[in-house]
Amino acid sequence: MVGQLKHGETKDEYSDLVNNKGPFSGLSSSKRKLVGWLLPAAIYHFWYWSAMAYRNLFYVYDQYGRRCCGISSDDSRDAGTPRGGLDLSMSLQANGMTAATFSIFFMNVHIERHALLFSLLGSSAGVIFGLEVVDPILTSSMKKMGFVSIFFAFAFALFLINWDHKRRTFNSIPDLNWWKRLLIIAFAFIGGIFTSFSGSGADICMFSLLTLFFKISEKVATPTSVVLMAMTSMVCWWWRFLVTQTMPLESWEYLLVVFPIVTVGAPFGALAGTHFHRMNNGGMWREMVVGELICRVARGLRVSQGDQCVCVLDERLGMKEPLVGKP
Repeated sequence: MVGQLKHGETKDEYSDLVNNKGPFSGLSSSKRKLVGWLLPAAIYHFWYWSAMAYRNLFYVYDQYGRRCCGISSDDSRDAGTPRGGLDLSMSLQANGMTAATFSIFFMNVHIERHALLFSLLGSSAGVIFGLEVVDPILTSSMKKMGFVSIFFAFAFALFLINWDHKRRTFNSIPDLNWWKRLLIIAFAFIGGIFTSFSGSGADICMFSLLTLFFKISEKVATPTSVVLMAMTSMVCWWWRFLVTQTMPLESWEYLLVVFPIVTVGAPFGALAGTHFHRMNNGGMWREMVVGELICRVARGLRVSQGDQCVCVLDERLGMKEPLVGKP
């Protein structure tokens, strides 16, 4: 299968060129990929276990470990602390995708650097604007269904244009000028707003813009969106933790439980992505969005049916006020 390009390559085939600079210059392409997966995981785990032992934080495994086995993003967001699940999602992405970003740069995978620079400017502003202005005025249902509905349209459009498997694609944005830069910033700003209340959005917005409008190959757009999401998640995480100081303690404790898993899994995803054709990357992204839409609709129907059953029970019991919404 055809994987991601190395930075600087122009051919569609993945090359086995060896980097002649740095302490890992003697590694072959396959060994460099393996080191690119294991090295960030080893660094994160060394820091993690040292901090856990020094602070004696192993109590979190007994207190939160069993709960993490059955938790979902929706359940965690509805749990006691406000935005607890979203804060957990942001902190996991900030650490896991940063480890994946290290792997991407270490393996010298080709990304669209101009798009990354301007999209980071837009997404950083968008996520702060979303946290402070947009998120407080939206209901939970509006956030969930609005997010999946919009990006389902993007996924369907990508499916249609990829019907022609031999369509022409580019490895960088052709004729990058001022209005294309503004377009990237605007799309990233919108994606940052989605990220502020759903945990994702900047990466999907940029992936959609690169593949649908600029006709960038999916094997270039995918690692670019991963690096962008790592940086955007870091901005969101730092804003909640350092600026507003509203990240609940429970989210930190959940993070300590699942931290060892995400810092291994995310770099492995970056490694696995180097072995897939661009059509596979686009297909997996479409399936993810469609699956998310189905889950949201199914969950909404289940909650709606549950509310109706409770209301019927309230009427039969002769209660004037329904039990729904009461503690």
